[in-house]
Amino acid sequence: MFNHKTTALATTALAAALAITVAGPSEGSSTVPISACGQTVTTNAVLTKDLICAGSNGINVAAAGITIDLKEFTISGDLSPGHSGIDDGGGYDGLAVKNGVLRNFAIGMFAFNGADHVSLSNLAASGNIAYGIYIGGASASVKSSTVAGNAKGVQVDGDSATSR
Repeated sequence: MFNHKTTALATTALAAALAITVAGPSEGSSTVPISACGQTVTTNAVLTKDLICAGSNGINVAAAGITIDLKEFTISGDLSPGHSGIDDGGGYDGLAVKNGVLRNFAIGMFAFNGADHVSLSNLAASGNIAYGIYIGGASASVKSSTVAGNAKGVQVDGDSATSR
C-alpha cells in the first residue's frame, strides 16, 4: 500500500512542518490587528483604524523585538497627563514603530527603563503636552519623522542614538 517514495515524501513534509513550527514566527509573518485603545501587544501588530483614546494609552508594548505598523493611521489622546500614544514603559528592547501619527497625549512615543535598540520611522508626533518622543535606552534610531507642536520635541537618554 505504501511504497518507499510515498513514505519518503511524507517524512520530508513532516520534517518541513516541524522546522517551521520550531523556528517560530519570522519577519513578514502574520500580525495581530490593533483596533482599540489600551491594547497590549506582544507580537508584531498593525493598526486597523484611527483611534481616539480618552484617559488611556493608545498601545501598550509588552514584548521585545516586535514591530508596530500604524499603517498611516492616527492615534489621538485627550491631553490627559500620564498617557502615551505608544507606551513601552517596561523597557522592552528592539521595538520598531512606523508609519503613523501620535498626537494629544502626555508623550507621543514613550520607551523607558533601558529600552535599547528602539527604531522609529515615518512618524509624526504633535500636540503632546510633554514630549513628542522620549526614549530611555541605548542605540535608538529616529528617521524620516516629524516632531512639532509638543512642549518638548525628542529626548533620548542613552548612547549611540541616530536620527535622519
